[in-house]
Amino acid sequence: MDLFINQTTNDIELDETIDFKTIEEGPEVAQQIYVMFSMEEGEFFLSFTTGIKYRDQILVRNPNLQTIEAELKKKVIETDNVNSFIENLKLDLDPLTRELDVDFVIDTTFGPVTF
Repeated sequence: MDLFINQTTNDIELDETIDFKTIEEGPEVAQQIYVMFSMEEGEFFLSFTTGIKYRDQILVRNPNLQTIEAELKKKVIETDNVNSFIENLKLDLDPLTRELDVDFVIDTTFGPVTF
């Protein structure tokens, strides 16, 4: 069980009884991956390996999609309760806006989770 984080505001939310909202199972795994994708590797003071190597491998001139895919796959598979990919990563990079859309489906201990 983990605290629920609103992905629009990145804030922890309270429920109707003014208690912390919690999340568990498949949605918890999805949130862990969302949080990890939101962090630069080395940013979290308790674990310098948490996060993605954005500056070194993704936010570079002429990014290599195979390198990006390998980095993201590695981090997803390292997440607790992730067993495997059901659908491999689909990367869509817009070179003009430098936006990267990532879609995939993973098999977790709690069933499939779609991104």
